[in-house]
Amino acid sequence: MKFDPQKAFPYPVLRPHNDDYLDSDIQTTAEFLIDHDNKKVKFNASLAISSEAIQELIESNKANYSIIISCRSTFFRKSLRTNSDEIEYEFNYGDFRDEVEVTCFVTASEDIDNFLPEDLNPEFGDLAFNIEKGDVLALDEPQISFFDRDSFKPLASIFSLIQSNNRSDNEFRVELDHDDITIAVSPTTKQMIDIARNNPSHLAVLMNSLYFSALVEAINQIQQAVDEYENNKWASVLSRKIHNTENIDIDTDPAYVIAQELFKMPMLQLKNYVFKEKD
Repeated sequence: MKFDPQKAFPYPVLRPHNDDYLDSDIQTTAEFLIDHDNKKVKFNASLAISSEAIQELIESNKANYSIIISCRSTFFRKSLRTNSDEIEYEFNYGDFRDEVEVTCFVTASEDIDNFLPEDLNPEFGDLAFNIEKGDVLALDEPQISFFDRDSFKPLASIFSLIQSNNRSDNEFRVELDHDDITIAVSPTTKQMIDIARNNPSHLAVLMNSLYFSALVEAINQIQQAVDEYENNKWASVLSRKIHNTENIDIDTDPAYVIAQELFKMPMLQLKNYVFKEKD
């Protein structure tokens, strides 16, 4: 079912931008996580509904959550049903390309007589409704995620470490005028970093210093002048990864907060590999 705030139903339906219910909401939080090792896309969703009447129907198996994941570019469509407010599923790399839409709604799993929630708009009066099996009781706005070939690569793939004879051994420079986020260091420093990346503890330090700083600078730039870098591959990939991450907002969150989310909290690597007490 497509979300249409103007669609008329013969009974009350809980949905955004509609006043059938006065003090209730439906909210879906959906996230796609890419498992590069197994070439899978893991889907997680949290479902919340504040209408006690609809929640009671779900808990008594008289209604259930339905989630539709669809991709027009690959003609992929999957419908999931659950009575749980948490759902997980695993997809293949090839299932998604370009725009992916996630729509959540609640449907009756059996006929329901005399349905009359307490938080209905008074305009309905004392009229009770007979709901038929399959009828929609609640509907959330669709959520959109974007996938392209580069979305299935680790974030590190948009960084390039290059040597520059103009850099001293104690400095680096971030350059954003290329397809990748380019980090320029001296030849000696590049050689040391290439060796260090093979050690987990050294890599943890690099992620929290060199690469984190470069990522923060890149995010700052697209926040301030996204049009200036719209033709650079790194900006396109970074913008889509930010859009696809539920916990961050490119318009309101500071760059360093976004960078932590995109790097999956790099401080954890320091705790696991650097600050960890030796046996």
